[in-house]
Amino acid sequence: PGHYDCVANETESLCLASPVCAVRDHAVLHLLTFDEIYERHFTFVWKNLRRLGTAPENLDDATQDVFVVIHRHLADQSRYTSVQAWLCGISVRVAKDYRRRRSRKEGNLEPLSHDNVDGGQPTPFDNAAQSEAVRLFEALVAQLAEEHQTIFVLAELEQMTAKSIGEALNLNMNTVNSRLRAARLHFEKLVAKHQAMAQQTQSGERNEGVGT
Repeated sequence: PGHYDCVANETESLCLASPVCAVRDHAVLHLLTFDEIYERHFTFVWKNLRRLGTAPENLDDATQDVFVVIHRHLADQSRYTSVQAWLCGISVRVAKDYRRRRSRKEGNLEPLSHDNVDGGQPTPFDNAAQSEAVRLFEALVAQLAEEHQTIFVLAELEQMTAKSIGEALNLNMNTVNSRLRAARLHFEKLVAKHQAMAQQTQSGERNEGVGT
């Protein structure tokens, strides 16, 4: 098992229980209306924007921008094998635009995060996000290259297939698989580095305790 299995298993179990994940169809059987997309996928779009690094203060505007694009290009959903892949592609482009705007203003990118969608009762993912494993996952993913970060998030958190990711990002399967392998390798190295540093810290604390 990989270093991130503890996080992947946690998020996968949540994903399987999610009504959003339950509608991951392999083909668009009919074109959804704008109202249907908004009702069924608003939370999915909002969370993806946040996971892809959109700052909390920009989430409402970014979400609105995504749905403006959806409204203008509603017929485009017929070009994708799933509505989810189409929405992810739009969300990735909008999130990247907002992250770059923020980067120009502040000189750094907003790290990936997971926040409560409606500000009311916490969702299952919000509860899981309180765990140290998920906080560590967020911090390490934020250190990946941008093109690897997006694919890694879609694969590991959204459990999307390489085919769906390729559709969403307009990439061929070989590119998706290559970047995902590179992202996983880099992520595992980051985890190993973190674990080594944590062990050194614990060892130092034990030595200090013995010397006192």
